[in-house]
Amino acid sequence: METPRAEKGLVEYLADRDVECPKCGYNLRGLEQAVCPECSRVLRLAELRVPRGKPWAVVPSLIGLSAAFAFCLFGLARSYDLGFMWRVVVGVWIGTNVLVVLPLGFLAYEYGKMDARPAREIKWAAVVLAAALVAVGVVALWQ
Repeated sequence: METPRAEKGLVEYLADRDVECPKCGYNLRGLEQAVCPECSRVLRLAELRVPRGKPWAVVPSLIGLSAAFAFCLFGLARSYDLGFMWRVVVGVWIGTNVLVVLPLGFLAYEYGKMDARPAREIKWAAVVLAAALVAVGVVALWQ
């Protein structure tokens, strides 16, 4: 017997999401049927609560990313003795914030309203990128 369309859609939806059963709280990720294995409740997609992200939780990571850009540019400017070109360095810092940090913040905010996972991934991507930029700044200052 073929699975009904609604049940198939529910199973596909739950394949990679952490959603709790409305009755018992069991995590339904990877469910193969539209029935909770813990309490045997028949599930409908409209009843399920998807844990929402906290869209502003990514802000500290983005502020750190912005500071890492500034540190990296400062290190490179000192390393190459740019002197009078500080206006260029500040312009590049503002440009990187506009072209990288703000779009990442917007994506994290928009996706965070729908599901927690994309905002979390963007946050960790910002942390890794910030760490790499700080490393570049430290190496530039070390020379």
